Amino acid sequence: MAKVDNILLKMLKLFDNELDKGKLFVSYPMVEALRHLKEDVDFKEIIAKSEAKYKKISKECDEYFLHFNDYIEETWNTLIDQHSSKANFIVNDKFEFPQNIIKQLDILLKQKEKYDYQNKEVGVVSAFPLFLVDYYGIKRFKE
Repeated sequence: MAKVDNILLKMLKLFDNELDKGKLFVSYPMVEALRHLKEDVDFKEIIAKSEAKYKKISKECDEYFLHFNDYIEETWNTLIDQHSSKANFIVNDKFEFPQNIIKQLDILLKQKEKYDYQNKEVGVVSAFPLFLVDYYGIKRFKE
């Protein structure tokens, strides 16, 4: 795991500016993190192991999050709010929409500090909503 961590760390440091070499966004544990929400479960508390069976676990979400292609604006707004708040919780211990853009490097470092990262456990958070907030700006989604 240490070798992979070093590679990811180097990549996040290198690809940290969309106007230079580009900007890397990471989903924890994988792309399916986008849909891992349920109304009766506090998203702040959802952690998962980074392993193949996570794909199946993430399907235990609310029906309207199950199929990416069916998302409407309201769904995306919910996802943006929840995943941005989760990123803020991981980095700043506040489960609320962030005041500033949360840096990908900070998320990685806090994932390693806050969760049982050596055993592949991470706080579930998707890169897609974070990308949208980064690209369009905090103000667009804050209201």
